[in-house]
Amino acid sequence: MGKLPGILLLFAVLLFSCEKKAQIPAAIPRDPTLALSQSDEILREISLRAREELPVFIRKMQNPGLGEGDFMVKHPFPADERSGFRYEELWLGEIRFDHGRYSGVLVNQPYHISAYKAGDRVFFAIDDISDWMYTQDGQIIGGDSIRYLIEGIPELDRDAATSAWYERFVPSSAYP
Repeated sequence: MGKLPGILLLFAVLLFSCEKKAQIPAAIPRDPTLALSQSDEILREISLRAREELPVFIRKMQNPGLGEGDFMVKHPFPADERSGFRYEELWLGEIRFDHGRYSGVLVNQPYHISAYKAGDRVFFAIDDISDWMYTQDGQIIGGDSIRYLIEGIPELDRDAATSAWYERFVPSSAYP
């Protein structure tokens, strides 16, 4: 497992976003757990752009260049009914395409899905992804939803690891 999945596990609480059936409070709690509405226009634009650029990502994943690795996608999965959320978005690594189906290993520990745990291999619909990312020579390409979430944390509230990790993102046209 590369460095990026390990970092994602460290920030697992930060890296999931859910859509709540009920109204979400306007203020994000000081707790590192974030529940974000998918009606957020920036997240919607990031998801649309990720799906538009998916063919480029898949070509890269199938034929990585020198220094490229840690290919991952973010995918929504139905949340447990009792959770109050419709879905939880989770990061998947070790992506495979076998017998006409995509599968990946859950990088995050689900909070609202009792059927899965981090490390499980699950099937997913590639056309439903909401983000993707990979590393190139230690820099993070894509992952715009993560970048957006980190930018939502006031700089003074970011710990050194989060700030250092944030610096690895390469600006993209989806989210400058």
